[in-house]
Amino acid sequence: MSNLLKITVQSDSDPCARAVFTWSEDLQDCDVLALGVEDATLDAMIAAKAHEGADFPGHTVTVE
Repeated sequence: MSNLLKITVQSDSDPCARAVFTWSEDLQDCDVLALGVEDATLDAMIAAKAHEGADFPGHTVTVE
């Protein structure tokens, strides 16, 4: 199994709300699984580059 980069962005106020971004080994493709996250919030995460590991207000960003 290859080592994929996984970035989790979890809401500080709702532990069930999170988005998990999984990058391909060559970092060219990214899949997202979002649970309890509104479309506008997901769009804001991407605009703020949280899917690349940047901070996102009100959320904890974890890079694995």
